[in-house]
Amino acid sequence: MIWVEITLADVIAHLPTDIKVRHDEWLATYPEKADRLATLTANTIREFRDAIKSNPANVVDPRETYLPQSAVRHAENIIIFNLAMEMGVDIDSAGNSARTSADVFLRQIPYGKWNTTTEGDAALPGPLYTVPVRSDFSGRALPMVAALMLLASTAFGGWIKPGSTVYDTGVNVTYAPSAYTNISSTLFGHLYGINAGLASLFQLVGAPEVLGTGYVARTGSSMSGPLALSQLRGTDHIPLVIEAGNGISSPPHLYLRAGTNSTSRGFVYISSSSLQSEPEYELYIRGGYSPFQGKNVVLEGGDAGGNNPRGKVEIRGQAILTGVNNNPARFWVSTNSYIAALNSLTSLYFVVLHPPSTNRIDL
Repeated sequence: MIWVEITLADVIAHLPTDIKVRHDEWLATYPEKADRLATLTANTIREFRDAIKSNPANVVDPRETYLPQSAVRHAENIIIFNLAMEMGVDIDSAGNSARTSADVFLRQIPYGKWNTTTEGDAALPGPLYTVPVRSDFSGRALPMVAALMLLASTAFGGWIKPGSTVYDTGVNVTYAPSAYTNISSTLFGHLYGINAGLASLFQLVGAPEVLGTGYVARTGSSMSGPLALSQLRGTDHIPLVIEAGNGISSPPHLYLRAGTNSTSRGFVYISSSSLQSEPEYELYIRGGYSPFQGKNVVLEGGDAGGNNPRGKVEIRGQAILTGVNNNPARFWVSTNSYIAALNSLTSLYFVVLHPPSTNRIDL
């Protein structure tokens, strides 16, 4: 009798084509199962060798990974069947028939109906099949049942049952979505709705042809937390509003702050253009609206703490004060005094409110 080694490489090479494809997909999905086929192979070899050893008449090869060549096919069929079961494969009649034959073969070994020898041992025939002489019918029940099963499950083709592939159109989903609209209750219907929702979202926040390079679109609702942007641009023909949120006791401030390096902080530029090569336009800084008396614009130097002097407010270039809506331009020195032209193009007046006084400054 020839004894041959059973290796994992041999088992993989002998996998039915459909099982091999499914096994590769299974390992890709569950990489932690990479050693499972090796474990099944080792366990099955041990099961066959233990069955052979249970009959004292058998001569067993001492090498632990070796089996009689006539038992290799049945051992591999048991390995493949158990692997298919773990993968959740719907096994066709071909696989069921192979497993049944292998089980019948394995169960006959301990009962002495299949004996082994080693290669070159002329003293013992091998393999030896014996048919016991029995007067009762029950002793032959197992072979007859096995024969009936084999006849009833004639196998053709691969191991996986045809039509056992699960399609997304055949899986019903009970979940009722609120963030997207499914076109049916099947998995396909839900996936279709999710894809449509993602496509709509992409058009809002990810499509370059809609947003333009380097810009992010955001419409309605609110956005919290730090937001890192290289540029911020409004929608065409619509003013861009940057506004601090509302407060309960006092309104929150709005800060425009430049970045820093290890030694200093950058400047904050409020300009009608972002590059020197772009055309410049007038820049308006205007106080808020209030009935009868508009809100002031306050330019204040930085705080130095305590009684230390604040930083200067510098106006570089020409500074022109122009009246608006029949109100003459006034340059206030304090809350109680100001300098104004007072309808004269050649003189300035220094006006003190309390006590009232007016001093003319001729130009």
